[in-house]
Amino acid sequence: MNDLDIRRSLLDRFMTRSVFESSSVLEEVSVSNGCARADVVFAGKKLECFEIKSELDSLKRLTQQGWHYGRSFNQVTLVAATKHLDKAIYSIPAWWGIIEVSRAGKLIQRRKAANNPDIKSHGLAELLNRDEGISLLKDCGITKGFSKLSNQKIHDKVSELCGVQELNKFVLGAFKSRKKLRKDSYLPQFFPDLATC
Repeated sequence: MNDLDIRRSLLDRFMTRSVFESSSVLEEVSVSNGCARADVVFAGKKLECFEIKSELDSLKRLTQQGWHYGRSFNQVTLVAATKHLDKAIYSIPAWWGIIEVSRAGKLIQRRKAANNPDIKSHGLAELLNRDEGISLLKDCGITKGFSKLSNQKIHDKVSELCGVQELNKFVLGAFKSRKKLRKDSYLPQFFPDLATC
């Protein structure tokens, strides 16, 4: 299975969750101010990151990606082709989940994701886009000076003012307010090249 096929299978899985209708699924989410991008994020009761490694991918960046994800998400799951599993197991934390992508095209859960024991407020803040960060600052009573602040400075200020629990709740809400995945049209919406299939 290639990357696109894996994403489609993941979305099919998400649609069976009871919380799907009140959740959002996002792709290519910027992490650590763009130092990494999460392939797929499910924002339901928690912030769940899914990192895809198809047969055509390498694991060269996995350790670095893992460091960024570990600052930002409640749970992380590696979704990897069978050939990667033996090596990948030594590159990821024990709390990560593992889904194997078999050569037959099936997704097989090999390890359930546990909760991230070391999520950081700054990592959460860096998941917010500029408008979301400014909105949170306004909620905290800061109403001026935004135009002169870089995105990094906005994230710094947000992480100074808010704890992990507060930020986690706000980021979940922000993600759920972004482009909504509709059950009846998720393929065209997420994968425009399939819209005419």
